[in-house]
Formats: sequence, structure tokens, C-alpha cells
Amino acid sequence: MREMIAAIAFMVVLSLWPAFANEAVGRLLSEARRAPEEQDLGRAALLAAQAVRPEVDVDRRLRDLDALARGLRRELGRQADPRERLASMATYLFRTQGFADSESVSPTVYVGFDEVLDKTQWNCVAMSALYVALGERIGMPLRLVSGPGHVLVMHAGDPELYVETTQRGRIYPSKAYLSEYLPFPNTDPDDYAAVETPGAIAVVVTQAALAQQEAGRMELARTLFEAALTFDPGHAEAAAGIAFQDLAEGRLEAAERGFRRAIHANPRLREAYGGLGNTLQMSGRLAEALEVYRTMTARWPDEPNAVFNYGQLLYEAGDLDGAIRQFRRYTELAPTDPTGFARLAFPLEDKGDVEGALAAYQAAVRLDPGHKDALANMGLLYERAGRLDDAYKTYAAASRRGYAFGFAGLGRVSAERGDLRTAVTCLQRATEMDEADPAIWMDYAGVLRRAGRSDEAVRAYRRALALAPGAGDAYRGLYAALRSLNRSGEAEQVAREARAAGVTLSGETAWNRR
Repeated sequence: MREMIAAIAFMVVLSLWPAFANEAVGRLLSEARRAPEEQDLGRAALLAAQAVRPEVDVDRRLRDLDALARGLRRELGRQADPRERLASMATYLFRTQGFADSESVSPTVYVGFDEVLDKTQWNCVAMSALYVALGERIGMPLRLVSGPGHVLVMHAGDPELYVETTQRGRIYPSKAYLSEYLPFPNTDPDDYAAVETPGAIAVVVTQAALAQQEAGRMELARTLFEAALTFDPGHAEAAAGIAFQDLAEGRLEAAERGFRRAIHANPRLREAYGGLGNTLQMSGRLAEALEVYRTMTARWPDEPNAVFNYGQLLYEAGDLDGAIRQFRRYTELAPTDPTGFARLAFPLEDKGDVEGALAAYQAAVRLDPGHKDALANMGLLYERAGRLDDAYKTYAAASRRGYAFGFAGLGRVSAERGDLRTAVTCLQRATEMDEADPAIWMDYAGVLRRAGRSDEAVRAYRRALALAPGAGDAYRGLYAALRSLNRSGEAEQVAREARAAGVTLSGETAWNRR
């Protein structure tokens, strides 16, 4: 049955890659047509590397791999105990052969199998693949174990043992060590499963695909994801990889199908739930998206990203209390992330808890003194509360970091204090720094009028309208400024334009505040 599914998937990929323009991908897909027991992880991994870098000499590297296997066989000699054999294998690779001369790189960095054989660089995926490829050649029952952000090796015989390649081949009696060893939040050893050769090839090819996706080579990335699925049609990470690409390219229906396929293949794949929730949200199906994140946070209550995204959706849905709970939880799970505190302030402010919102913004700024959103919103909140000294200090800090809104805020606060000269200077500086923000032009126009510079205010109001056509306050301010200059003809024209835009002019309005 697997061979039939692989053959069908092979034909699908064939149609997506006309004439096999990339010969390595063609050879890789041919490998998928072999019976599972005839597939070779080392050869497939080299073909994946060649698909990324055509200069890779697959045949030469296979000879290197075979020579390494012969040396390992001699090293093991007549040893029979699995633990001793694994220890000798670690010594042979990491000491005798010098594979540990450099530190491993992140699993998110693509390492071609040729680079491991060349000892250029390695990571958990590539080194674990080397272990398994050598095991295939010398008859050791080794399996790749894959899970969220990490790959290791399992000895599938009696006893069952686990090899952590990033610890120079350290041996463990079970995979329980992962919960303490891995830096990822909410790590569950049950998320890591051993796979046979077709699944191991899918893991290696998927890593290559993810690297191409990161590099913006989307066509090659999709082809490699599809190739991974020819080896293992149930490889959830490859299905999710394609779905994320569909999502980024706006193919929401295809993305939803892909994420649901990934979840069906692996109900423990958290990224697929997050992608599905995002897809449903972008499709306007907020209730369904909320249900996905509710499921995620119930299953993984300590997963920061899920908690944060759930909070965002609850906020968008108008559930302020629910959003506050989730964002508070997020700040507990990620206490060093200033964005969590900044987002917590939103629902607190909307509920009228000004002091709570200010405290949240202050926490964000303590973590990141240049946090743009926190500084901007904290300054506005101080303004609205009439705490002009605090607002001034906040905007001054923002202006020192070169933020246009900082100068605009200083201008508004200065105007409130009656210092119109400073107000005009600061707001003029803000317009020079950000010429595309209509609110800044409105603020500038307002202080120009108060300073008796109505001619300049007219130009500023017109600039605001050019950036935000139909803005009622801009029409009203412009109309009043023209009237004050006795430019009645222009004022009447503005009134007609305002009425056409559905704006009611009710005389002069107060100076605009954002």
C-alpha cells in the first residue's frame, strides 16, 4: 500500500517539476519509488543536498560514507553488547574521526549530508542521520527519532537505548531526558517518535525544504516538501511546511487543507494548530480560530505562542476579560518579552483600568526602553489622563530614540502647556521625520492655527487630507482655517467636498488630538 501511495505522489510531484529540471530532485524521487527496505538514507540525504547545491558529488560522497562504515566495522570488531557498541561508535566518530572538532549548529540551520562527511559543520539532524546511515551499512538497528526542533538516535534492539548526538554520542536508557535537556518550552518526550528509513529520509529532506523556504527559494522548497511526502505520506512537518507556504501566498483554502492534513497525521504538531488558527482568522472565521486556540491552550497550557495568539483572538472578538487572562498568563510564561506586557495593556485600557494599563506599559519599557508601541500608547494614556509631566517624559524618551511620534507628542504637550513656539518646532520636526502620517499633520495644523499661522495650517490640513481622504476632522479644520482667513470661496469648495464625502461641518472644532 505504501508503495502505491508513493507512486501516486511521485506522479503528482513529476507534474509540478517539468522534465525534472533539477536532476538531483529527479533522482531523489526515484529513490522514493524503491521498496522501503531498499531505500538508503545516506544516498537520499546526499541527493537532497545536491538539490540545494548542484556541485555536491553524490557518488564520491557515497564512497566516503562506505569507507567510514568499513572503518567503523573494524572498530567495533566482535563487540556484542549494544551499549558498548554505541560507545565505541561515539568514540570512533567524535574522537578518532574528529567530527567533534567544532560545535554543532542550530537545528534550524541547514546542514547538507556532504558537509557532515566533510566535517565542515553538523547539527543534530545531520549527525543523527550519519549515525543511522552507518547503522544501515553495518547492520546496527538504529532509527532516527524526530520531534519539535530536535533529532536524535534510537537503538531499536534489546535493550532500547537513545543516543544524543549533540552530547558527543551520550547514551540514555530512555528519551525521558529530553524534558530536562531541551530548551524548548513545554517539552514532552512523547512528541518524539522513532521512524523507519522512509520517515528518516522525509525528516532530512524536510529540513532542506525549510532552509530553502527561509532563503526565499519557494519553488524548490515546495518541491522538496512534496518529495518528503513521497517517502512518508504521513510526514506532518512536510504537509505543514507546504501549508505555511500556501498561507503566505494567500491560498487560504489550500493552507487549511494542508494544516488539517498535518494535524491528522500528527495530532501533537503544535505548529500546525497555530497555522490553522491563523488561516481561519485570515478567512474571517473567528469563532473557528478561537476554538483551535482554545484546543491548543487546553492541550499545551504552557506553550507561550499559543497563549499569546489566543489572547490576541479573544481581544479581537471583544472578550476583554479572556484576553486579559491569556496575556497575564503569557507574561508569566515569557516574563522577558516586553510585547506581552504591551499587549496586556490594550484590554486593560479598554476596560477602563488606566492604572493597570500604565503599569503594563511601564513593565514593557523596563524590559525594552525603546519599545515603540509601549512608549507611544503610554504617552497617549498619560495625555488623556491629564498627567502632562509623565506624558512629556515618555515622549522625550521616544524622541531621543528618533521616533517621530515622540516629537509629535512633545508638540501636543507643549501646546497644552501654552508653549506654542516649542509645540510648532516639535511638530514640524515630526512631519519631517514621518511625512506619511496624517495624524501628525493634523496635530501640526492644529498648533499652527493656535499660533496664528493659519496660512501654514491650511497647507498642513491639505496634506493630511491627501494622506487620509475623507477625514472629517481635517475637513472641519481646513474649513475653519479658511474662514478665519476670509477665503470664503475656498471654504465653500471645501464644504462641498466635505458633504460629498459624507462629512458634516458644524463650525469650528476643537484642536485635534489623537
